[in-house]
Amino acid sequence: MKYLAFLASFLLVAHPFHLSTTEIFFNQDQKTLEISLKLFVDDLDDGLEKAGFGKMDLGTSKENENADIFLYKYLLDNFELAVDNKPRKFSFIGKEYEKGNVVWCYLEVKGVKRMSSLYLRNHILTEVFSDQQNIVHVKKDSKTKSLRLRKDKDSGEIMF
Repeated sequence: MKYLAFLASFLLVAHPFHLSTTEIFFNQDQKTLEISLKLFVDDLDDGLEKAGFGKMDLGTSKENENADIFLYKYLLDNFELAVDNKPRKFSFIGKEYEKGNVVWCYLEVKGVKRMSSLYLRNHILTEVFSDQQNIVHVKKDSKTKSLRLRKDKDSGEIMF
């Protein structure tokens, strides 16, 4: 019985793949891009440490009090976008934890009046894991388009 409990707890923490999912919604009424990034907590912790921010202990009672600041800096260095060939900066709205070792990070780009193309560069965690894949889904009106980015192809463009 102890073995099963150990195995179950191990499976909740370890995972055999390295993946992030990014969802971008063009909110035409608010003139914003609403961005949600879904990452594994332990992978993100490793990425922040490798980037020189130290151990964050994300999602624990020992979480570094500056974790959000360091996380925002990490995202600024590893996630870029341009709307209609114009580079855009995003704001960090916050993060929340989900069961199963997952963290959602929320970003926003304001002042987006229209969007016919979206260029993305997403190399989050590719410096840590050679098999890291970053899946991106972009929704505008009723259309959703996707990209699969990885270490050897960390950018792409979506046309609407």
